Amino acid sequence: MRFSKLLAKLALIGFGILAALLLMEGWFRLNGITGFQDRLSVYEFDDILGWKTKPDSKAFRSTRNFAHYNYYGPQGFPVDKDNWEESLSVDTPSIAIIGDSLTEGYYLPYENTFTYLIDQKVPDRQVINLGVSGYAPDQYLLSARRHLDDYNVTDLIVIFFPGNDVRDVKAEKYFTYAKPKFGPSLEEPINTPLEKFGRGERKGVLRQLNDRSALARTLNPVIFKYFGGMLGINVPSALPAYHDEAGMRKALQLIKQIDVEFPVERFTVYYAPQYEEILEPNLFAHNITLFLKLCDEFNVRCTTPERFIQNVLDPADLYIPNDGHFSKLGASLFADEIVELLGVD
Repeated sequence: MRFSKLLAKLALIGFGILAALLLMEGWFRLNGITGFQDRLSVYEFDDILGWKTKPDSKAFRSTRNFAHYNYYGPQGFPVDKDNWEESLSVDTPSIAIIGDSLTEGYYLPYENTFTYLIDQKVPDRQVINLGVSGYAPDQYLLSARRHLDDYNVTDLIVIFFPGNDVRDVKAEKYFTYAKPKFGPSLEEPINTPLEKFGRGERKGVLRQLNDRSALARTLNPVIFKYFGGMLGINVPSALPAYHDEAGMRKALQLIKQIDVEFPVERFTVYYAPQYEEILEPNLFAHNITLFLKLCDEFNVRCTTPERFIQNVLDPADLYIPNDGHFSKLGASLFADEIVELLGVD
């Protein structure tokens, strides 16, 4: 009898916990937090670019260290919440920044990203954030062609993240998503219009449950910290730290084409280092030497990150743990470097 009562109490407690979790799940979903399905549930398909940000939208991001919304304005560019509904001016002198997830800045709350901080430090010009997660230099060029003529761009900065840019510029897929690829001619890609396909990378059952639950995604910073090893999600995907000349040459050739087609007062390619390479001085020196050699060959103004790295005692402080994207400190120092490049006091 006592055992039956104990079972009944445990069942009641279990039912109460389950009901509370379901109510919390429903509340989060009503507030716009949904389970992540694939890249195209956050972005939208584009038969030239592969995917693009959605105008007038917000996306809930859930990563190892943060859970927050990111906002995209009327033109689809990343913005802070206060300027979410405001269109960019077509006449105001503008700083256009092109890149991938580092530039888009969705791994941090937007107010902590280097693009936002630059915008705050340069009040006489607006920042146009052309960063989109997963983009490579072929998409940088195509994105520039689509957007830059619409604005009064005085400064154009390409954030060159070689870990992705050197590898992906040779690919026609990003994970399982179609992406453009240029052949010898830079007039147009060899594989557009693209087909819409792909449902993302394969994941284990526990990871799928984590991704599909709004409650779990909200609690992800805690889940990743304490249970990441069990779920198999605390190990960042490895990126190549040694960059081959053929891949870097193709990447910089595409970036040089942006400079050719969109002449501005200042055009700069900034080498954003990956964490793995700066841990090995000889490897980093090789990559930087190759980068500068090709910059000279293509006659492109390039900047390397030695001062950025020297601003901290431990390079790990510049990056989000187990992630590889800039931390709040790294983004702040990176913004200072770019502002200095722009000649702003």
